[in-house]
Amino acid sequence: MNVGYTIIGLILLLVVPFVFHFFAFGKKVNLASLLISVLVGDGILTVVAMLAGLLGLFYGFAVLILSIAIAALLGFYLKKKIKVKGPKIGIESVIITALFAFFLWVCQQVSGFVLLNDALGKYLPYSRIIMETHGIPAIFTQGLYFKMLNPLPLLYMHTSYLFSIAGVQEGLAAAIPISFSALSVLLLITWAKQYKEKLAYLFIIPVLLVSYEFLLSSQSLYVEAPLLFFATAAFYFMKRFLDKENTLDLCFMFIALSLATMSKISGLVLTAVIFIVLLIKAKDRTKLLYISFLFFLPVLLWLARNFIVYNNPFFMSFSSTFPGVFNMYRQAMVFDPGVHIGYAGFVKNLFWQFPVFIFALVYMIKQKRDLLVRVVFISFIVSVIFVGVSESVRILVRYQYHFFGIFALFGALLLAHVYSRIKIRYKKPLLYAATAIIMVAVVVATLYFPGVVERKQFMLAEKGVAEYLGANDTGNDFLILSDGSVALEWFGNYKVIDPGVALYLKVFQNKNFDFNEKEDYYYDFFTEHNIKYIYDSPAGADISGTRKHKVEQMQHVFDAIEEDSRFELVYKTDETRLWRVVA
Repeated sequence: MNVGYTIIGLILLLVVPFVFHFFAFGKKVNLASLLISVLVGDGILTVVAMLAGLLGLFYGFAVLILSIAIAALLGFYLKKKIKVKGPKIGIESVIITALFAFFLWVCQQVSGFVLLNDALGKYLPYSRIIMETHGIPAIFTQGLYFKMLNPLPLLYMHTSYLFSIAGVQEGLAAAIPISFSALSVLLLITWAKQYKEKLAYLFIIPVLLVSYEFLLSSQSLYVEAPLLFFATAAFYFMKRFLDKENTLDLCFMFIALSLATMSKISGLVLTAVIFIVLLIKAKDRTKLLYISFLFFLPVLLWLARNFIVYNNPFFMSFSSTFPGVFNMYRQAMVFDPGVHIGYAGFVKNLFWQFPVFIFALVYMIKQKRDLLVRVVFISFIVSVIFVGVSESVRILVRYQYHFFGIFALFGALLLAHVYSRIKIRYKKPLLYAATAIIMVAVVVATLYFPGVVERKQFMLAEKGVAEYLGANDTGNDFLILSDGSVALEWFGNYKVIDPGVALYLKVFQNKNFDFNEKEDYYYDFFTEHNIKYIYDSPAGADISGTRKHKVEQMQHVFDAIEEDSRFELVYKTDETRLWRVVA
């Protein structure tokens, strides 16, 4: 990935918050003013992009110019109305954050994790669709090819905004997790400095880096990176509100919660718990209701859109509760029992994928009288339960990623307290050295980690097929039937379908496609539906979960066409096979 595009992406993501800060706060920078500027600026950008997409008027430059104008006017209007005090952001914190951002970029170059399956199969293709159609189609179809937008728009709108301005480049997408993850670290470091455990801030990065799940999500194009920042900012402003009951802190807390919800539905669960707690405590409940409603209007608009389009405001959750073909399709999606992860599996995975939770739990027990600690703990329990009842067959640790920031803070505070009792010299330099060693070790380990090596081979194999098609076929108006490839569509801008098309045909068109037929059946079906290539992808090597089911279905197709002259084997490697349907 080109570092130049990543830098351009960072500039385009931060320019609107910078403009708001300049007009609202001038040169005075503290943690509160920085967070407010990012929340307001990114909120403006997200809402403008979303409204433009819903109206079919999405153009990146227009979104940028309008967002800058609104940010400047709003900042100028609020200049004398909001004066917030907050901890200073020292040069040490800035340097640590910059080094961390650079570390994430290095990890992206080494691992390739920025483009994981969800990014390749969902976020990137649909962001390109938004950019090309200038709208947000509920379902995009071209023959048997179909894409459905995942329920919340924030990540899509950021990615398509960058693509629309600077072109469809992976380096632009890489800027999104870097920016939000680095902002989360800056927030946590500066917040930790406000506690009596003076060295707690130096534990933030180490406790995060020993988490496999953080390493994965902090550098990947997942919704989790922005979700973590917005949720952590919400907890920060909630703490400020509980301490001083300042209405401005309440406003910015709800802005953060609104953006967290626009990132992922779990933000709505967090909001519900916090809202109920504050409603019980509130002296002025009318003001609380007014503020929460005002700043959640964009979320309510999106939920109303989902209800109109999918007949389910929370699509793709609770599909069995709501009628309609979209919910029927979601409910009927095949999940292999082998991928089921229940509550017991979640608890086991939590301790090894995010080990700092052990220290955070001890801290919460010790500080159980603290209202913020209580809210965090209750929210976490409710969120875990929600995942289990919202028809998810897998309760993944990643689904609780929005708590990683506050848990890292709690864990760091406990570790700093223990560390303060150890009588040794040069405590601070030792922590710096330990952090540097961990960061270097992570990069080196990533180079040789089997999963990374396998993923690089997988990506090279998919790129090889894309290069072959680009050199030997013109256009991309045909379909490719694969056993679960997630990368070919992105690398070659081809319309790739998999065995899930059978379910799509059954639910949306009341037609059937049988995977246990003869070659004549396949040939007629493929020629009728403009399926030009059959692709045995490297995804077939991963035989777990839903992909295992797809591979098993497609294997019969591969066996049937292998010796038929109407299907020409045009490309073959150790990992891939590609047949062309002879017209």
